[in-house]
Amino acid sequence: MSTEIAQTVFAKWHDGYYYPAVINRKIDDDLFVAYLDGSKGVVTHDKTMSIDQGLKTLKMQGRWDHGSIFYKGRIITEPMDNAHNHHGSTPTFLTMYYNDGDVEVVDLSQLRGEKEGEPVVWKRLADTLLGLIVFGGLALIGGVIKGLKGENRRFLEGKDKNEDDEI
Repeated sequence: MSTEIAQTVFAKWHDGYYYPAVINRKIDDDLFVAYLDGSKGVVTHDKTMSIDQGLKTLKMQGRWDHGSIFYKGRIITEPMDNAHNHHGSTPTFLTMYYNDGDVEVVDLSQLRGEKEGEPVVWKRLADTLLGLIVFGGLALIGGVIKGLKGENRRFLEGKDKNEDDEI
């Protein structure tokens, strides 16, 4: 993939997920990126992909209603021409179809992707720690246990849903 300064790409973060980021500077094979959440990092070319490629190949997750927890789903752009605005660039807003049936218009900052076959470092630990921080006490224990079964949003909303889809 050819990369340019100011190009928005999916760049791999330390946790193994790919997040949208803007390339700020290039030095040899190092790309200095600013992730859309405000974080900064340095990645190599092989740890990036274009937004279009990422939307086609990564297993996507989105943050429902700009929350802090990511949920599995997919972005459908059909036909591909609909995924571009009249200037030919990647759209600001996309439609996310969550695995539980919910649908939401999201912006790129709400997305992350997992590359098939690549391990995601600390995935379970990060999700569990997030649960500890956000939901303390006894509700936390139930929330984390349910969350590991992919039911955390429904559980925390007080809805019981039998779904084996892992987060």
